Amino acid sequence: MRPRTLLILAVVVAALAAFIFWVERDLPSSERRAELAKRVLPVEADAVDAVVIEHSGERLRLEREEPAGTDDEADDLGPARWRLTEPLSAPADGAAVDRMVRDLVTLERQREVEGADPAAVGLQVPRARVTLESGGESHTLSVGSEVPAGSSVVVSVGEGGGDAFYVVSDLFWADLEKEAGEWRARDLFRDGRDDVERISVESPAVGTPAGERLLLGRRGDSFWLEVPDTDRADAEAVDELLGEIVNLRATTFVDEAEPDLAAMGLEAPEAVLEVVVDGRERPWRFELGDPVEGAEERRYARVDGRIVHVASGLLETLQREPDAWHSKALTGLEAYQVDRATVTGAGATLGLVRENGDWQRDGETIPYTAASEFLYALADSEGTGLIPPDEAVLLDLVPERAELTVELRGAEEETTLRLWPAVDDRVPAGSDDRRWKIWLDAQTAADIREKLEAVRNVEPEGGEEAAPAEETEGAVGE
Repeated sequence: MRPRTLLILAVVVAALAAFIFWVERDLPSSERRAELAKRVLPVEADAVDAVVIEHSGERLRLEREEPAGTDDEADDLGPARWRLTEPLSAPADGAAVDRMVRDLVTLERQREVEGADPAAVGLQVPRARVTLESGGESHTLSVGSEVPAGSSVVVSVGEGGGDAFYVVSDLFWADLEKEAGEWRARDLFRDGRDDVERISVESPAVGTPAGERLLLGRRGDSFWLEVPDTDRADAEAVDELLGEIVNLRATTFVDEAEPDLAAMGLEAPEAVLEVVVDGRERPWRFELGDPVEGAEERRYARVDGRIVHVASGLLETLQREPDAWHSKALTGLEAYQVDRATVTGAGATLGLVRENGDWQRDGETIPYTAASEFLYALADSEGTGLIPPDEAVLLDLVPERAELTVELRGAEEETTLRLWPAVDDRVPAGSDDRRWKIWLDAQTAADIREKLEAVRNVEPEGGEEAAPAEETEGAVGE
């Protein structure tokens, strides 16, 4: 065969292969097609926009608030957001709705009932109807009689009942019998802690005068106090507060038409929280009231207008002393976040740079452990007490008087730390980005200096040991 002919045939075969690939790449496999052929409803779970249940003369409607994406994405991101819109309006239990939808769309025909009288199989007047709305289309399942001596029911598909009757598993039936209130979400805060941008607390419990509030705002990966004073917030205190917020659950829903707010302690709540969430137009609002009579471990609460009972340690978390919200950490940077450090003290300067996973001291590669232990000593240092701004002024804690200065730089943050001369066996310390300073105990300050001297004197990799501190131009941090 001629080369030209072979070339033409090769091009034709390649084009045909490409055509088959592009046409069939999104088609389901033969196994998947066989599975879909058994299903009663021709819709996928992630495509369902709304569910309508009609049962015992009642109508219940659930609407998806956000797209769920593909099934794999839904598994990664958790339950989709659903809202109960009839006969009442409330956030719905997304996991429960997702489960029901999956049960419905994966219903498979066990067998077809041919030539049956609709009345004989309970479909002339169905026991219930459930409609799945998807992309402007509706898929209605009518539920008839139970199959004797089995866990199956007879169903038909279509708005008017349909002409074909099928026997299917009755596992979905329990969901159709639920009262509207049972679909309400018990999780009161429906976002994650990483979505929280600001937290506002109004309560005498936080130690602020009446009419004032505590305001926490996110800055990068950490939170800062913004009211009543500006300072880095204590990470553990904020983490505990966030934990209480994201884990708030309703133990009981109060459905009274005209609730007595005064009797519940909700006319003048003991605490009011407002949480600003990234991507949400309105802040989430939570008001904490009095203990529930006869169930002292529970309290009344109002959440975005809904009144519930909650069993939470939130009030205890808010009852921290005002100073407890200020960070006592020397720095907010973790050791692994630092790429560069410059240390100045007693006339000597030392530079550390992370280079390809190694640490260099003034251009020489040194053992990783020495630099790492020094940075961990800084990152792990916690104060024994706080030094308010006015006291810091009296102590003359200005940069010029610092005995040791450490500039830390990371990819997204940098800070300057300072240690001042000891006062009665305590060492004032702090960072330039904070007006509040901290007291370090003598041992913690000594440990920082010891780790620094180890960095200064450690033998370079492949080199000679550095000269002893007393032979150099002044000892750092003495």
